[in-house]
Amino acid sequence: MMKKLSALVLALLMVFSLAACSGGDVSPTAPVTTTGDLNLIDWQDLPDPDIVGAWRDTEAKGDEVILFTPECDVRMVLGSVTMEADIKFGVDGNGIKSAYTSGSVLYGQWTYVIKDGVLTVTYPEEGKVFTYNAVKDYTPVTLVSDDNAYIDDALVGKWANEEFMDSYTFTEDGYAKYEIAFDDGIYAYDSEILYTFSTNYGDITLTHIADNTDKKEVSNTFAYSVDGDKLIIDGNDYTRVD
Repeated sequence: MMKKLSALVLALLMVFSLAACSGGDVSPTAPVTTTGDLNLIDWQDLPDPDIVGAWRDTEAKGDEVILFTPECDVRMVLGSVTMEADIKFGVDGNGIKSAYTSGSVLYGQWTYVIKDGVLTVTYPEEGKVFTYNAVKDYTPVTLVSDDNAYIDDALVGKWANEEFMDSYTFTEDGYAKYEIAFDDGIYAYDSEILYTFSTNYGDITLTHIADNTDKKEVSNTFAYSVDGDKLIIDGNDYTRVD
């Protein structure tokens, strides 16, 4: 299962990698000269209120949404699948707004301008420009569990695999969360997939939402077994941590 879920996360990463992202507005305590050197910008954990919210690539074929949070996180959201990374903001001596993240597709330093509900992102060194429209009245997708679904009580709790840095959390009311942390020294981000689930004679069916617009549900069934504090799901081992 871990392999299948990792493939899903990787596929989404490839989709998201076709897009750029956006930055925030910060007023450093002292001006910094423009040198093109990332290290000479006074990066801050202070987001621009104008950028907090949801944005969608004007040219992307998919309907993934980019979310900027007041906590200086940036999230790529596709249905009930989320990738999240930290983001920092800065401004150079010429007043050009910049942002930097080590997370996934947003990797690197870029500048931005917001005008008339359009976010224009520029990667100066690469000469690439991307535009995003503000998404008004954005609300996250909502999963609803089946009240009649059978839930194996032995699954309830959190299970982790330290080698793969991933985990499952199952609740008694039929909800599940898969989390994986990624950091190879260059890219660093967290991924999360929210599910509803049901169990049946050693099989577990996990259902997630695959897009933001049509709210299409996708279900997959895998074999699992629980022996005390050990969980095997689709051939991968997890240990109870909560």
